[in-house]
Amino acid sequence: MTFKVDSRIFEKFPDVRIGYIFVTGIDNSQPENNNLIKRITEESQKIRKELSIDTVSALPYVSRWRAIYKEFGAKPSDYRSSIENLTRMILKGRDLSHINTLVDIYNYISLKYKLPIGGEDVDKMQGNLELSIATGEEPITELLGDNNSERPFKGEILYKDEAGVICRCWNWREAARTILSKGTKNAVLVVEATSKEEYDILEKAIDGMATLVSHFVGGKMVRGYLTSNSPSVTFNEPK
Repeated sequence: MTFKVDSRIFEKFPDVRIGYIFVTGIDNSQPENNNLIKRITEESQKIRKELSIDTVSALPYVSRWRAIYKEFGAKPSDYRSSIENLTRMILKGRDLSHINTLVDIYNYISLKYKLPIGGEDVDKMQGNLELSIATGEEPITELLGDNNSERPFKGEILYKDEAGVICRCWNWREAARTILSKGTKNAVLVVEATSKEEYDILEKAIDGMATLVSHFVGGKMVRGYLTSNSPSVTFNEPK
């Protein structure tokens, strides 16, 4: 499987850097892990103590994504980056509950490092993974938490495979088709940075997530970064 970023995206946003972890042969079937839930709770408490719902849009890690969304035509108040959504959710008093181990891991890392993170089940995907620019002709996709899924708009940045959309508006909302589940054996995890100021944070996030993935679900992994100078990577298919 190849994971690539359309060159036009790097032309428009040259400082974007995307970290990835491709992991195979995992066991994601474990019950709720108190250690992970405790970490999520601690990070949530820090956010509630340090931040306010009234100033979320002015936070640097939120405002940078808002500017990107606006640039490709997504109204920031209607389409929010995953990290803004997560921050607002916490500040509104919602506690993140156990979903499955991989999702718990990336929710914790996302809260800790304030970066958008997503993950997909490789075995549910068809063909290659690409961060691309929508033509507007892509098929309507069932999105998580959205009963009124719509066709992407022309110029929208999204993740897709050969079957269609995997995540709309960059990291706003993912398709139900490829979500991680307790039965997931092979997965790709993606962490996104918008600027050079976030590169060190991105590296720490990838390192931290790799450590937790290895400890809690095992498997073999490959990790790295997609940049304007290195916009694609090919992974060996899981056996």
